[in-house]
Amino acid sequence: MSTVRRFEELECWQSARLLVKHVYRISQKGMYSKDFSLRDQIQRAAISVMSNIAEGFHAGSNAEFLRFLGYSRRSVAEMQSQLYTALDLSYVNQETFDEVFAISDKTFRQINAFISYLRRYKNKRVAEDPADYTLMNTTKQTNLTNKTNATKQTSKNKLPNSKNCFVCGLENEHGLHLNFYQTESGDVVVDYEVPDHFQGYPGVVHGGIVASLVDEVLGRVHIGPDPQNPRFMFTAKMTVNYRKNVPTGKPIKIVGRAVNSKRRTATSVAEIFGPDGELLAEAEALLVDVPAEKLEDIDMDALGWKVYPGR
Repeated sequence: MSTVRRFEELECWQSARLLVKHVYRISQKGMYSKDFSLRDQIQRAAISVMSNIAEGFHAGSNAEFLRFLGYSRRSVAEMQSQLYTALDLSYVNQETFDEVFAISDKTFRQINAFISYLRRYKNKRVAEDPADYTLMNTTKQTNLTNKTNATKQTSKNKLPNSKNCFVCGLENEHGLHLNFYQTESGDVVVDYEVPDHFQGYPGVVHGGIVASLVDEVLGRVHIGPDPQNPRFMFTAKMTVNYRKNVPTGKPIKIVGRAVNSKRRTATSVAEIFGPDGELLAEAEALLVDVPAEKLEDIDMDALGWKVYPGR
């Protein structure tokens, strides 16, 4: 592979550029163009994806580059959430949604793969030794407008719940009662409205509840969809950034994504988005497997670990 000397040569930046073009194309038509708040926000998010890759490339160190790539990745998630809002408001049809979402998903995967490369070879400078991160990209779609493949990426499978967990326990009368869904790409998504009795300040979700929400999603990314073969993990370390207040009584979306998975540990990231697609909180975590001897003591029937259809 030839040496990468300009950010324009990075495939993740090229995909981000294409994403910006499509976001502007769809947001400058019809009713979408008149919703100035949502239009401007999705455009800013798309531009942020592209700009942070370019800025990070010239940041001077791989550590700084990783920081900017993290911003870029979060902006992809923000843009995707806003795209869902546009679909729900009928600003775009399903076919347009699928097309643009597929481009954003490819961009996200390329950024993720690039991040993994830089973490493995942290002493190398990208401008001197280019990342062969494109080989890690598992998205093999060459026709991004293929509706069938794109729709598969957005299909969701319901994940198991338990009986008494504070976050997912459906029989815990004091709990949050969250339902989790896993997409084709492995992301975990939650659509939820936090009840008012979980507030700190009036109308604002308590910070401890916010931490519980992202903590559960961070682990769910690696548990897997099979109730008979879950990968139960403890949270060893979690960092939460509270960007803006999470509201009670309004729809929010929580999205979790895997970063890497090893023999006994794993890492993941999660974000909470508001009703308008704005990023409200973000978190990352290091997880460790529950020891085998503790797993043997878990009574799965008593735990109630299964998929509860319709609940």
